[in-house]
Amino acid sequence: MTLKLTTHDMLIPAALQEPRRRFEIVPGAALHLQHGEQKISVIFGIAWISWQGQDFVVRQGESLSLRPDKYDAVISPLRGERLIFEVETPEK
Repeated sequence: MTLKLTTHDMLIPAALQEPRRRFEIVPGAALHLQHGEQKISVIFGIAWISWQGQDFVVRQGESLSLRPDKYDAVISPLRGERLIFEVETPEK
């Protein structure tokens, strides 16, 4: 199942997150992922991920691992294209 985000901004609470989720973000939208250990893998497009005051560019086929932190990560598509990615959270 893919959650398609068409609004400008959406917050996904950590408590509601399943171990692996797939998202699609359209240009102009962004997703806030609450802090926690997570691996973000880009399936299609290019992701711009802001976390801890740094910006990361993650391309199709690449992934970025986030360690637990007090800051949320903000993910949005680059170049006016849609973005499809998966977020994997280790099971506890």
